[in-house]
Amino acid sequence: MALLERMFTDVPTTKLKESVLFAISIHDSSRQAAEFLRRQLKESEEERIRGGSAAWIGLRGQAEDLKLLVEAATTDISRHVREQALFGLSQMPLEEATDALIDLIRNGSTREVRSRAISWLSQRASQKVLPMLNEIVTSDAETGLQKEAVFALSRMKDGRGVKDLIVIARTHKNLEVRRQAIFWLGQTEDQQALDALMEMVRGR
Repeated sequence: MALLERMFTDVPTTKLKESVLFAISIHDSSRQAAEFLRRQLKESEEERIRGGSAAWIGLRGQAEDLKLLVEAATTDISRHVREQALFGLSQMPLEEATDALIDLIRNGSTREVRSRAISWLSQRASQKVLPMLNEIVTSDAETGLQKEAVFALSRMKDGRGVKDLIVIARTHKNLEVRRQAIFWLGQTEDQQALDALMEMVRGR
């Protein structure tokens, strides 16, 4: 770690610094490595370094870093860093990280943060994901975010969102959202989705 920290200081380009940052990040058991990544996220003037640090912190998956990543996702001046912090949260194998993404969807200070949190939430295996996406589809005031939640349902692994998409396609009060659900149902190869679309075509 001492050698890598000296290298990080001495290398002349951001690209080389990113390579050293990766080398530091794989010291999984090193407290020094964790502290170095946190320090770079908080203090580096280079957005690529702050963003890389956020991503590696998330991949390390330590619960003590949840608050730091949420802060970066909501307050950093760089869009790149905010997105990398959200990615980092999505990679943490902790239920608390799911809760953090849900909180950002509900209370995020910008539409951008809420939108990205929706996208990353759909990739998690938690039982909380479907109820949260359906909450956005049915209750959010922004049609755009409702449609993004529909897209997120369509991306869920193993067709877990198909049944919900069918309900949305048939019953949602917003025609734009219904159209979005119908479109994504049509992109699947799920037989249940195809059968539902055929029934809609026949007026059932």
